Amino acid sequence: MVEKFCPECLNFTECVPVLKEKTYDVRGEKITIQAEYLKCNLCEKIIPDRKMQERNYDRLYSEYRRRKNLLTPDEIKQIREMYGLSQRQLSKALGWSHATLSRYENGVLQSINHNSEMALLKEPFNMLRILEKNKSNLTEWNTRK
Repeated sequence: MVEKFCPECLNFTECVPVLKEKTYDVRGEKITIQAEYLKCNLCEKIIPDRKMQERNYDRLYSEYRRRKNLLTPDEIKQIREMYGLSQRQLSKALGWSHATLSRYENGVLQSINHNSEMALLKEPFNMLRILEKNKSNLTEWNTRK
Protein backbone atom coordinates (compact mmCIF):
# COMPACT_ATOMS: atom_id res chain seq x y z
CA MET A 1 0.00 0.00 0.00
CA VAL A 2 1.02 3.57 -0.74
CA GLU A 3 -0.22 6.78 0.81
CA LYS A 4 -1.20 9.36 -1.82
CA PHE A 5 -3.36 12.43 -2.00
CA CYS A 6 -6.77 11.53 -3.40
CA PRO A 7 -8.34 14.41 -5.36
CA GLU A 8 -11.77 12.85 -4.82
CA CYS A 9 -11.50 12.43 -1.02
CA LEU A 10 -9.35 15.59 -0.69
CA ASN A 11 -7.12 13.79 1.77
CA PHE A 12 -4.06 11.56 1.96
CA THR A 13 -5.31 8.00 1.86
CA GLU A 14 -3.90 4.53 1.44
CA CYS A 15 -3.92 3.34 -2.13
CA VAL A 16 -3.38 -0.08 -3.64
CA PRO A 17 -1.80 -0.87 -6.99
CA VAL A 18 -4.18 -2.41 -9.51
CA LEU A 19 -3.84 -3.71 -13.05
CA LYS A 20 -6.47 -2.72 -15.55
CA GLU A 21 -6.71 -3.50 -19.26
CA LYS A 22 -6.45 -0.28 -21.24
CA THR A 23 -6.44 0.31 -24.98
CA TYR A 24 -4.38 3.12 -26.46
CA ASP A 25 -4.14 4.48 -29.98
CA VAL A 26 -0.53 4.57 -31.14
CA ARG A 27 -0.09 6.05 -34.60
CA GLY A 28 -3.47 4.74 -35.70
CA GLU A 29 -3.02 1.27 -34.20
CA LYS A 30 -5.05 0.08 -31.20
CA ILE A 31 -2.87 -1.54 -28.56
CA THR A 32 -4.19 -3.03 -25.34
CA ILE A 33 -1.92 -3.48 -22.33
CA GLN A 34 -2.25 -4.33 -18.67
CA ALA A 35 -1.82 -0.83 -17.24
CA GLU A 36 -0.81 -0.14 -13.64
CA TYR A 37 -2.79 2.29 -11.52
CA LEU A 38 -3.27 3.26 -7.90
CA LYS A 39 -6.77 2.96 -6.44
CA CYS A 40 -7.92 4.88 -3.37
CA ASN A 41 -9.03 2.50 -0.62
CA LEU A 42 -11.75 4.90 0.53
CA CYS A 43 -13.52 6.05 -2.64
CA GLU A 44 -12.06 3.43 -5.02
CA LYS A 45 -11.20 6.09 -7.61
CA ILE A 46 -8.03 5.86 -9.68
CA ILE A 47 -5.26 8.14 -8.35
CA PRO A 48 -2.77 9.62 -10.84
CA ASP A 49 0.79 8.32 -10.41
CA ARG A 50 3.54 9.61 -12.70
CA LYS A 51 5.89 6.63 -12.28
CA MET A 52 3.16 4.13 -13.09
CA GLN A 53 2.09 6.20 -16.07
CA GLU A 54 5.69 6.19 -17.37
CA ARG A 55 5.85 2.39 -16.97
CA ASN A 56 2.54 2.07 -18.82
CA TYR A 57 3.90 4.09 -21.74
CA ASP A 58 7.13 2.07 -21.73
CA ARG A 59 5.05 -1.12 -21.91
CA LEU A 60 2.84 0.36 -24.64
CA TYR A 61 5.75 1.55 -26.78
CA SER A 62 7.57 -1.77 -26.32
CA GLU A 63 4.53 -3.58 -27.68
CA TYR A 64 4.27 -1.17 -30.62
CA ARG A 65 7.97 -1.62 -31.39
CA ARG A 66 7.55 -5.41 -31.24
CA ARG A 67 4.60 -5.32 -33.65
CA LYS A 68 6.36 -2.99 -36.10
CA ASN A 69 9.80 -4.59 -35.70
CA LEU A 70 11.34 -1.28 -34.59
CA LEU A 71 14.66 -0.92 -32.83
CA THR A 72 14.50 -0.35 -29.09
CA PRO A 73 16.15 2.73 -27.54
CA ASP A 74 18.95 0.48 -26.24
CA GLU A 75 19.54 -1.00 -29.70
CA ILE A 76 19.76 2.50 -31.21
CA LYS A 77 22.31 3.49 -28.58
CA GLN A 78 24.30 0.26 -29.15
CA ILE A 79 24.50 0.96 -32.88
CA ARG A 80 25.81 4.47 -32.19
CA GLU A 81 28.31 3.21 -29.62
CA MET A 82 29.48 0.48 -32.02
CA TYR A 83 31.10 3.30 -34.02
CA GLY A 84 32.32 5.24 -30.97
CA LEU A 85 30.22 8.27 -31.92
CA SER A 86 28.41 10.82 -29.81
CA GLN A 87 24.76 11.53 -30.47
CA ARG A 88 25.76 14.82 -32.10
CA GLN A 89 28.25 13.13 -34.43
CA LEU A 90 25.89 10.37 -35.55
CA SER A 91 22.98 12.76 -36.04
CA LYS A 92 25.18 14.94 -38.26
CA ALA A 93 26.24 11.91 -40.28
CA LEU A 94 22.60 10.92 -40.75
CA GLY A 95 21.43 14.46 -41.51
CA TRP A 96 19.14 14.44 -38.46
CA SER A 97 18.93 16.92 -35.62
CA HIS A 98 20.73 16.02 -32.42
CA ALA A 99 17.41 16.35 -30.55
CA THR A 100 15.83 13.69 -32.79
CA LEU A 101 18.46 11.06 -32.03
CA SER A 102 18.45 11.97 -28.35
CA ARG A 103 14.67 11.51 -28.17
CA TYR A 104 14.88 8.10 -29.86
CA GLU A 105 17.53 6.92 -27.40
CA ASN A 106 15.32 8.15 -24.55
CA GLY A 107 12.24 6.22 -25.64
CA VAL A 108 10.30 8.35 -28.14
CA LEU A 109 8.99 6.25 -31.02
CA GLN A 110 11.04 6.72 -34.16
CA SER A 111 9.61 7.04 -37.63
CA ILE A 112 9.68 3.97 -39.86
CA ASN A 113 12.15 5.72 -42.22
CA HIS A 114 14.53 6.66 -39.41
CA ASN A 115 14.27 3.14 -38.00
CA SER A 116 15.21 1.66 -41.38
CA GLU A 117 18.18 3.98 -41.68
CA MET A 118 19.42 3.10 -38.18
CA ALA A 119 18.93 -0.63 -38.76
CA LEU A 120 21.12 -0.41 -41.87
CA LEU A 121 23.94 0.95 -39.74
CA LYS A 122 24.36 -2.43 -38.07
CA GLU A 123 26.52 -3.21 -41.10
CA PRO A 124 29.72 -1.10 -41.36
CA PHE A 125 29.48 -1.02 -45.16
CA ASN A 126 26.16 0.81 -44.84
CA MET A 127 27.68 3.29 -42.39
CA LEU A 128 30.34 4.06 -44.99
CA ARG A 129 27.64 4.65 -47.63
CA ILE A 130 25.73 6.99 -45.27
CA LEU A 131 28.92 8.94 -44.54
CA GLU A 132 29.66 9.28 -48.25
CA LYS A 133 26.07 10.32 -49.01
CA ASN A 134 25.98 12.96 -46.25
CA LYS A 135 29.61 14.13 -46.33
CA SER A 136 28.47 17.73 -46.81
CA ASN A 137 27.07 17.57 -43.25
CA LEU A 138 30.48 16.62 -41.93
CA THR A 139 32.60 19.58 -43.01
CA GLU A 140 33.30 20.54 -39.39
CA TRP A 141 33.59 16.96 -38.10
CA ASN A 142 35.36 16.65 -34.78
CA THR A 143 35.75 13.81 -32.33
CA ARG A 144 34.76 15.70 -29.21
CA LYS A 145 31.69 14.31 -27.47
